[in-house]
Amino acid sequence: MKGIVIRQETYKEDSSKITLFTEDGLYNFIAKGTKKIESKLRPLCQILTEVELITTDDRIINTITEGVVIENYTVIKEDMNKLLVTLSILEYLYSFKDAITNMKTIYSFLKDILKILSSTNYPKSLLSLFELKFLYAIGSYPEFVNCVKCNSNLGEFFSVKNGGNLCKECANKLSPWCDDRRHSTVQQIAAQLEYREKNK
Repeated sequence: MKGIVIRQETYKEDSSKITLFTEDGLYNFIAKGTKKIESKLRPLCQILTEVELITTDDRIINTITEGVVIENYTVIKEDMNKLLVTLSILEYLYSFKDAITNMKTIYSFLKDILKILSSTNYPKSLLSLFELKFLYAIGSYPEFVNCVKCNSNLGEFFSVKNGGNLCKECANKLSPWCDDRRHSTVQQIAAQLEYREKNK
């Protein structure tokens, strides 16, 4: 089975449990003895590593018997900014795994993103791109054109809480501070921030 390791945790005293992201879904495996430095399975259990595994077919959880590393993504692992962005992406994939309907497409998308991450100088911008495209892929993308409340095409205010644009009328219903905000005084802005803090 081929895939990318997106999670790894200690299992019992000397073993590891990994989550493998594949074209067919997410699978958990146990690798025994990986806490020993000389373990041949140890490199197969590192987060952000593409591997091909041979496993047993157990009833409870499959065990890794052998495998090969296909891609280690060393360039990303050696750059802290790129690594942090990648870990955020992997966490997205794990957290929203039940919302993914086309694993093959997302797996291909992940490999493309990792390839670009290896060479880009703007990893944080790439994270924003991933977030938008991933949300679109799972059907949870924000609405940028129409009002998310009344569906009019006069969206003027973007609301993170509501997941998209709001027209002026709907924005005023949700917050008294949306009206004519471009002309707000310093005191009004301070009051608006206080209002938002109290109504999170």
